[in-house]
Amino acid sequence: MKQNSRHFRMLQAERDVARAVASMSEAPYRPGTFATISFPVLSRDEGPKFDNAPLISQIVQKRPSALLLCAGWSVANQGGIDQIRKAIGNLATTVIAETTDTEEKEIYRIDKKGCHAMGGQCFYKSSDRSIGKVRDLLDLLVSGKRIFEVAGGSAALFMCGENAILSCVPAQKGERRDKVGYHKNVDKNMKEIIRNSRIILHPTHTILPFAGIQKLKRRFFSDRRLYISSSNWEIDRAPKDWNSLHTVMRNGTVLSPTFCENSELMSYREWSFEGASS
Repeated sequence: MKQNSRHFRMLQAERDVARAVASMSEAPYRPGTFATISFPVLSRDEGPKFDNAPLISQIVQKRPSALLLCAGWSVANQGGIDQIRKAIGNLATTVIAETTDTEEKEIYRIDKKGCHAMGGQCFYKSSDRSIGKVRDLLDLLVSGKRIFEVAGGSAALFMCGENAILSCVPAQKGERRDKVGYHKNVDKNMKEIIRNSRIILHPTHTILPFAGIQKLKRRFFSDRRLYISSSNWEIDRAPKDWNSLHTVMRNGTVLSPTFCENSELMSYREWSFEGASS
């Protein structure tokens, strides 16, 4: 029954996609534009309300950009990934999306050359970041699965709770605020990969808890580089501020989006600037 109900929600979403996208103005491909998109989810545990592949595909064609970062639980399965790849065609667009209806969830980088598996999420919270799991994440980075070029810069991807590679360091006597640093299980190789990355991508499934600590982590990741994140919202907790679902930051400064669109099916943002990776 649960599977049939979910299938109905996916069909219903496809009927509503055209209406949701119709209000968006069209734009040509823009090599200096990065975009983020978020979706409604049933809860932190149940995942997406809809299969978002038709929506993502139409946005790629209507407002193509250098990068579209989708929040977690993006599409149902490999079929949705293939649908997005078809929509990209020969555009110089990269889409980051995660599948949900598989036993082992997978993140994909989708571009005109194909669909590139980036591995699943290695750990979900601070208590999960064992030496072995941090090593698994490092292997994905070293192998090149989690690193790629976009808009002339090297981007590294960390999924949701994988930002637990950073730990909060409480303020000492005489210090004004807490700070963050690398967890003890993070070795010099991962630190070097982050140091050499010009863009950090951090899609999440929903907004992560402990807002103050997350803000410090975003500032850390944005030091001398771009930090880009997108988060879903729970349908019974519509955000008071839609912008809270999206963050683009450089050198600790939050950058304002140049285009915004919100509906019951999505929250979408764009940032346009020259020299995105410098």
